[in-house]
Amino acid sequence: MGGVYAVWFDPYDPAGPTVYANRVSPDGQLLWENSVVVQRICPSIYGVERFLTYPDGEGGLITYIITRGDNWHSDRFIRINRQGAVVIDRPINTGVDWVYPRYAGGANGECILFWWDWNPFGKPDTIRCQKIDREGNKMWGERPVVLDCCGSLCGPNNRIGIQVDQTGGAFLAFERDDTSSVLVHMSNDGRILFKKTVPGFNGLGSSRQPQNVMVPTDQNGVLFHRFGLKGQFSSDWEGEHYACAVDSAGRVLWEVLYSNRRCERLSFLDVVLSDGSGGAIFAWGENVPARGIWMQQVSRTGKLGEVTHVLEPSTRESTPQDFRLFPVYPNPFHQDVHISYRLVRTLRISLRIYDVSGREVIALVEQQQPQGLHEIVWDGLDRYGTPVSNGVYFCVLSTAVGTQIRKFALSH
Repeated sequence: MGGVYAVWFDPYDPAGPTVYANRVSPDGQLLWENSVVVQRICPSIYGVERFLTYPDGEGGLITYIITRGDNWHSDRFIRINRQGAVVIDRPINTGVDWVYPRYAGGANGECILFWWDWNPFGKPDTIRCQKIDREGNKMWGERPVVLDCCGSLCGPNNRIGIQVDQTGGAFLAFERDDTSSVLVHMSNDGRILFKKTVPGFNGLGSSRQPQNVMVPTDQNGVLFHRFGLKGQFSSDWEGEHYACAVDSAGRVLWEVLYSNRRCERLSFLDVVLSDGSGGAIFAWGENVPARGIWMQQVSRTGKLGEVTHVLEPSTRESTPQDFRLFPVYPNPFHQDVHISYRLVRTLRISLRIYDVSGREVIALVEQQQPQGLHEIVWDGLDRYGTPVSNGVYFCVLSTAVGTQIRKFALSH
């Protein structure tokens, strides 16, 4: 409905450690006068190890809380409706371990959990998954599905990723102890549709920084990032980066080289995002020889975008004393959108609108302007006078001292 839910843990609440929730409207107003007490935590335990939160498919939210103590743990499934009433609060034991589980919620309130398990020697050695419906029932049997037993030394960084498919199943990716990467497709009823090794599939997020590593594509498949070395002892400086797409049966639809720049990439900035049309936008950070964030679009058929955009650090960091681009309104807009900005001194500015793929839609301002408050109204037409389609757009205000960006959406 355009708003958000917030769920947080307060370990210092006077009534005891507590998990709270509240609902925020699109304009930033709290919709529940009093935050909902999701769960009081016994002070004698360590606290909340994890709480996973996702939509229930009916406008409310579900929170799966994992707590731990000495030789004891408790997992609870809690569902809250849009009015702020707790409608389900029950214990649940899926078998999830506390080590940074991944999860993906579906449109109908179902959730697929994906995690490492520990062996008696304190090493993660088993990959498991489970699916839960909106009532808190386990859908893939009482015991979780075992995907792989990798040995006592696997997964030092818990590199795992998950992407739901169009049928209620999911694509799951993980790294074995020999650093080989595995891609698995699970059906809606918990069957393994395929399981294959994917050389160079190193787009997996680390334990504390899970990234978007896969996006859905046509034929109920998935699109992901693969890294290839130019030589046997090559480093990331000389690597080749590919966009790969597979269908629901694991067949490779296409593979395209999208970057072979000789640079040191910042792996924690590697992100794959859907472009909204069956393709993806690959974004990565570079440290040397030149710092910056680069982006490349790849279409659903494997065609590279016309331009690779580069976002480089400004020579002088912009501050509110130089200029400020305010949030556009209304957002989303239907016909006209108001864009306001303030210049503290005379500056030459460029004010442009871009679509989600990085293509310029229209240049609204390209001139020197005096200090003061300025406002531009955009009517949703491109440079040719044609109405643009529904979607996400970016308003970019650029000056000699920096750039500021605002994101907004068009919904007819």
